[in-house]
Amino acid sequence: MALENRLMPALTAVLLCLTSSLHAQSAEKDLPLVFSLGDEEPAYDEETMSHYASLPQACDNNTQEAYHKLSEMLSKMEEFARIKKINLDGIKAWMHFFWRKDGRLEHIGFYFKPGSRQIDEEVFADFLRDFTQHYRMAISTEQKFAHYTSCSFPAGRLHQRPSAANGG
Repeated sequence: MALENRLMPALTAVLLCLTSSLHAQSAEKDLPLVFSLGDEEPAYDEETMSHYASLPQACDNNTQEAYHKLSEMLSKMEEFARIKKINLDGIKAWMHFFWRKDGRLEHIGFYFKPGSRQIDEEVFADFLRDFTQHYRMAISTEQKFAHYTSCSFPAGRLHQRPSAANGG
């Protein structure tokens, strides 16, 4: 009985540590790489409350640079869609991008806006999953970062950096 009394607190502590560790690991895995905004709410809420800086913060609070980086990514997304023979024209969506410190995409949440061209949600999600494996933003930060935005395709000229030649 005395041995049981001494082992019980130690076993309880070990179980609590394991439970906490498993919960932390499962919370990280709960949010899929690509998901529809409105689904996965508990994991999404946890992810958005975690340690993410904003895209402008990741660009040293330079909003023009942040806009350029996002625009450049959307242009790369369109190029990738053409290669994959996916037509993004007419798609309008709210999108939440989450990046790792090294500029690789960690998660993309999306929700089609009213008036968006219809596309099968799973086809779009598969395309985004594939895109995350091929794209890396040219940025390196001390902290993960995220950005919530409205996207409309084609992005086209809206996403070109102004130059001195055209008065920008």
